[in-house]
Amino acid sequence: MRLNYRGVSYQSNSQLIQTTESDIYANFRGLVYQIRRPINPSISLELTH
Repeated sequence: MRLNYRGVSYQSNSQLIQTTESDIYANFRGLVYQIRRPINPSISLELTH
């Protein structure tokens, strides 16, 4: 996907992370959300600047 931020165009390099529902719930602006956690949290992400 091609993105643009403050006039600079760049290519998105997103990764799909599989998640599962947890027993944790959050409340934000009057709505309740169920928190999801990654199935395999040991995946390291390569950060580039």
